[in-house]
Amino acid sequence: MSKTSTGPLFAGPLRRSGGRRRLALVAVIAVTIGGLAALAGWIAADGARAGVADRAGTAALQSTELLRAELDKQRAVAGVLAADPEFAAAVAAPGRPPQPRLDRRLAAIAAASRASVIYLLDADGVTIAASNAGRPDSFVGSDYRFRPYFRDAVASGAAEHYALGTVSRRPGLYIGRRVETGGRPGVLVVKVEFDGVEAAWRLGGDTIYVTDPRGIVLATSVPDWRFRATRPIGPDEAAAIRDSLQFGDASLTPLPVAAVDGTGDALPAAGSAATRVQASLPDRRPVEFMAARVPVNGTGWQLTLLAPTGAPVAAARRQAQAGTVAALLLLCVGGASLVRRRSRALERAAAAANAQALLEERVAARTQELSAANARLEAESAERRRAEAKLQEVSDRFLQANRLAILGQIAAGVAHEVNQPVAAIRSFAGNAATLLQRGDTAAVAENLGFVGELADRIGTITEGLRGFAAKGSGDIGPTSVADAADGALLLISPKLGSGRVELQRSGFEAPVQARANRQRLEQVLVNLLRNAIEAIESRAATNSDTPAGIVQLRLDAAAAEVRLTVADNGPGIPEAVMATLFTPFSTTKPRGLGLGLVICNDIVTSFGGRLAVESSPAGTTAVIHLQRTP
Repeated sequence: MSKTSTGPLFAGPLRRSGGRRRLALVAVIAVTIGGLAALAGWIAADGARAGVADRAGTAALQSTELLRAELDKQRAVAGVLAADPEFAAAVAAPGRPPQPRLDRRLAAIAAASRASVIYLLDADGVTIAASNAGRPDSFVGSDYRFRPYFRDAVASGAAEHYALGTVSRRPGLYIGRRVETGGRPGVLVVKVEFDGVEAAWRLGGDTIYVTDPRGIVLATSVPDWRFRATRPIGPDEAAAIRDSLQFGDASLTPLPVAAVDGTGDALPAAGSAATRVQASLPDRRPVEFMAARVPVNGTGWQLTLLAPTGAPVAAARRQAQAGTVAALLLLCVGGASLVRRRSRALERAAAAANAQALLEERVAARTQELSAANARLEAESAERRRAEAKLQEVSDRFLQANRLAILGQIAAGVAHEVNQPVAAIRSFAGNAATLLQRGDTAAVAENLGFVGELADRIGTITEGLRGFAAKGSGDIGPTSVADAADGALLLISPKLGSGRVELQRSGFEAPVQARANRQRLEQVLVNLLRNAIEAIESRAATNSDTPAGIVQLRLDAAAAEVRLTVADNGPGIPEAVMATLFTPFSTTKPRGLGLGLVICNDIVTSFGGRLAVESSPAGTTAVIHLQRTP
């Protein structure tokens, strides 16, 4: 009985209680979202104002540079013209004669520099030449001795004064520079109007104005603000300003700019961070700005830039609030989704079990495939090892063939080098036979002595070449360069007997030692000298009228290096051969082996030196560079 009566009795109140809790929860969530959105909007608005403040400071500096560049240009024009002797002569001329030539010149300069007007005052302050001469608003003949820029320029050499023109009724900065005449000086004046600068400011979209030390607006992107003040001007001060005719009959009323909080100065100090202000532009309701103020160097003026904050702040606030609401809504949706995920947990667990079984089946199949692939890789690896063994065998055969080729080159080199002393022995033997017939036994004995020395030389050459083939054999140390040269000339002397070659030797007076081996250095010199002589003889064979050839053997010793030079005036080496000069078997001789210079280069390199060869149609020069030793 109790069970059947309890359900219907409490079902309605329970449902009503759950509905109220849901409504309360929704209300709490809505209030929380609204509060957080408002907080995010306030933070974003403050950040947007900071960004506008930074931009305002940068833009103020750029606007100041634009104004300062215009001022510097006009100051330079005034300074250059004031130093011109022609203007000094005009001021010194008595009677103030007309100056049409100066008028035309000033008009051309004013047009080129975009100055409003340029004019010249004599010592009494009367205009004697002007760029606007001949026009209704001409300054010629006008007396400006009352202007401060005239008095101050005469007194100190330079003066600047911003004022409303008495003739043109247009404001501008008057830049005065004293004109030296040797007597009473005059003043050259350049008037600068800031229409172009103000137009550039307006294109930037910001509100800009420049004030003097009294807070009066001199130049501005808002024309209605000119000659208004950043502070209240008292009656006495206003009367004194009007009496000076600086701003005409301007009202000097305060600017419609005020601090947002209504307290303190409406404008920031010069060079400080931007401040929030409110300004009333013409035909518009008050708007909030960030004001940045920068001094204009060299003038005592201040430039103020007002950057509007309405649009950036509103956009930042909207974006922050929309983002916050979206994020919180996503958070709520995520919380609701968690409840749904719990209900699906068992379903996913069952699905995961099925997927695990399927994965195990796939892993087993994949394992079988990998085993088969591994067997194939092992077979390929064995095949590769066999191929590498064959490659090693081929490489060993190649190395053996290379060694045989090197042995062949050494054998050819031995034959090439031994040929020179053998030829000398043949020559000395022939001379000995001739001398023996004459009965000159002393000369015969001397020749036979030379033959013995040359036979020893053959042994020395063979031993040197064998040492070279062993790469590193043979003693290398301090060697007399002169002794090596004497030995080489001894071997090559029979080649000089023809009379068509003259040997010039120089630089061997002082003893010089280099790091080398005497016998192997002699080999190098013999090869180089022999090549030089044969080059000259080949030219003589083709042209009998060719003058006698010259072979130079020169020694040059520096502090750390010794240079042995072998030069000839033969026909030179062809360019094609020069490209492969130190390559084995590259030669221009019909019976040459192409090994001489290769061996020479290797020998000099083994000494720690180098061999350089240069050639032209006028001859060939070979230079042996060696390290000098004590």
